[in-house]
Amino acid sequence: MQALVFRPDVLKRFLSDSRVVNCLRSREHYDDAVLGGWLAREGSGIAYHTPSPVQHIGNVSSIFPIHHDLRNLANAVRSVSDSPKWKPAKPRPGRLSLVGWNTPTGLGSLNRDLVQQLKIKRWLAPPHPGISTSDDEPSGVHVVSELPTRPDQERWFSGSDWLLFAERPYVDYVPIIAAHAGNGVACIPMWEWVQPDQPWLQFVDLMICPTMHTYRLMDDWTRRYSFDWKNVFVPWPVDATRFPFQQRRVCQEFLFVNGWGGGQAHCPNGAPVGHHRKGVELIIAAARLAPDLRFVIRSLTPLSFALPENVRVAPALRDNSRLYDEGDVCVQPSHYEGLGLQLLECQAAGMPLVTTDASPMNEANPWRTIPTCGREVVNVGGGFISAELMTPETLVETLRPLVGMDIRQASRDARMYIEQERNWSIARRSILAELVRR
Repeated sequence: MQALVFRPDVLKRFLSDSRVVNCLRSREHYDDAVLGGWLAREGSGIAYHTPSPVQHIGNVSSIFPIHHDLRNLANAVRSVSDSPKWKPAKPRPGRLSLVGWNTPTGLGSLNRDLVQQLKIKRWLAPPHPGISTSDDEPSGVHVVSELPTRPDQERWFSGSDWLLFAERPYVDYVPIIAAHAGNGVACIPMWEWVQPDQPWLQFVDLMICPTMHTYRLMDDWTRRYSFDWKNVFVPWPVDATRFPFQQRRVCQEFLFVNGWGGGQAHCPNGAPVGHHRKGVELIIAAARLAPDLRFVIRSLTPLSFALPENVRVAPALRDNSRLYDEGDVCVQPSHYEGLGLQLLECQAAGMPLVTTDASPMNEANPWRTIPTCGREVVNVGGGFISAELMTPETLVETLRPLVGMDIRQASRDARMYIEQERNWSIARRSILAELVRR
């Protein structure tokens, strides 16, 4: 049997792989299994002979051509003479399962898009603790609200190659069950809700990052904490067909979409912070400072503010496709966002965007940005993040010059950006290229 020889560049790539480093450090896997797992992930044209004709000395593990969990295995051949003829199998589309809420929220909308666009057949949709289930359920998917009982779990996941979820798994032990059943585990992380000490992170094989801000953070974690997932950046799409294009002509009224308001942040000492995630307090304060500016607000949660006369509240809508029917320019002074679908949806409807001049908000092709004046450390879901700070005065200075402006071209440019840069046909290819049959 010939010795396995690495070219220097291949050896460097092998020894710098975060999963390899983590496995060698933890000693939870024997050396040949670590090598086999790396070869399988790389799709390298190198095969193992099994059973091995070489007498082993030291810690080794068997490698077989068939196993329920392929993440630690390389492709195998039955005879040494078959090695020159071995080629990696062509990837086939994987069978996908989803776990996540089906609610009239941004995450619920994201999950329904995943089901429809990726042809997901199984959806574990646990009930939300405070929001009712959406009436909008995609066809062709089997939805359950509770995880099957233990005897049925392996059968439930045996028809799947990948478990997919956005933000977090909601049922923390689901990634463990899916991984043990041979599924890959793919996460669409919302950076503000993910902390490196969460136990389920060790079972994630693939991070599909919807913003560059998130991608950089997850990439840093692979080096800082030796996580071994694959990290990919997919600029998140919206289904433009759900948002009828409306040609906006003159900027006269600003729309602010509050939704459910986002999770409430706290100061490090536990006290509530003085701002709301979406920045509704900035909108109200700016309206008081500038009575000449007109605002319309849509919110699914009741507003606790006394509103000035130049602010009107439009009816709350659970159907996000009609959120942008009123107003001319969308203003979203978010202090932080995991994704911020409204930043993209408004543009699909032909509405120019004004948002915070900080990542990830300014990644969404804003027409104008609101300067920031600093950051504040806040606690979100048990982890500490930086929230961007702005002043009402700066918001007024940003918006006032826009009043009366011809925005016809900006309206068309906003729609074109979604159609060309944030469409599902491009994103679908990128995502499915990673979620292949295991």
